[in-house]
Order: sequence, then structure tokens, then C-alpha cells
Amino acid sequence: MKLPLKLFTLAVVVFTSFGMAQNPLINFPAISPDDTTIAFNYQGDIWTANINGENPKRLTVHEAYDTKPVWSADGTSIAFISERFGNNDVYVMPATGGAPKRITYHSTSDIVTDYTPEATSFFQQDETLCK
Repeated sequence: MKLPLKLFTLAVVVFTSFGMAQNPLINFPAISPDDTTIAFNYQGDIWTANINGENPKRLTVHEAYDTKPVWSADGTSIAFISERFGNNDVYVMPATGGAPKRITYHSTSDIVTDYTPEATSFFQQDETLCK
């Protein structure tokens, strides 16, 4: 019951804060481990906001498409994927903002799904189609 309520709150807060009619491209919400902050994708960059929708902060500013944020277990960093070099690679940055660090260098596109509390191991999948 707690997760559906959080997701509903997230949808209301995000769409109310940014105006649903003006900004229909808010995607991939991720709630921080302490339930106080939401990370999400908006217009190709990673943003955070308080769980109530206040204090939106743009974390990435890049012409490439940054998306699918994933919080670290301790809430201090956010992993995401970006197509900065022609395919999706995994990046990590402090949850408060800062320079992203590229983690993967594969020629296929990667998707980060989770990572260890120490941020030493990332669980990912690639988007290569199997035939």
C-alpha cells in the first residue's frame, strides 16, 4: 500500500509543480531511500525535487539524453544512463549535483537497474536484441 501511495503522490506533485499541460515529458521517477526526494527525467536531463514537489533542481545539463535515474542505497548518489557517446552508458553523480562519472564503455546500450551500497558493483542489462 505504501508504494502505490508514493507513486500517486509523485505523479500529483510532479505534474502539479511543473504544469501537466506544459511539461508532459516527465519520466522515470525514483524515490530516494529516505522517502524525501524524487529523482526523475525531464526534457532529457536528470532532476530532483522534494517529495512534495518543492525545490526542483536540475542535476544534469547536457545535449545528450540523460534518463532512468537510480538512487544508491545510502541516497548520496544517483546512477543514470546517457547517450553521450552514441549509445546508452551508465553514469554516476552525487545526489546533490556535480560532474557525472562514466561507468560503462560498451559499444552496446546499457541500462542500470540497481547498484551495491558501496557503489562498486552495478546491476545492468544491455539493450542488444537477441534473435
